[in-house]
Amino acid sequence: MSLQGVLIVLTRSKDPARQAEFDQWYDTVHIPHVLETEPPGLTAANRFENLSAGEGKPSSVAIYEMSGDPPRVFDAMVERMNRRRAEGSTHTTEVLDVMSLQTFRRIG
Repeated sequence: MSLQGVLIVLTRSKDPARQAEFDQWYDTVHIPHVLETEPPGLTAANRFENLSAGEGKPSSVAIYEMSGDPPRVFDAMVERMNRRRAEGSTHTTEVLDVMSLQTFRRIG
């Protein structure tokens, strides 16, 4: 299937001294766990470092690619990750600061 939309998430560590811990959690826990839940229509997840990061700016952006209807894919992602958290099979780090979370649908 072709790319139908993306989820864009701008984040940073609440504690700059714990940036390495934040990066490790995001790359080795969060993204793999989102992908393991296999929400229908989620095809990829990648995170990028902000090369112009600074005070008050996000340190990274995560881009989740969707081959299905973006609102439905997003809802499935949230539902499946919430279920994992309730089961205790994943966790969120206290240093996570989500600065922006937006879902986009492909135009054209």
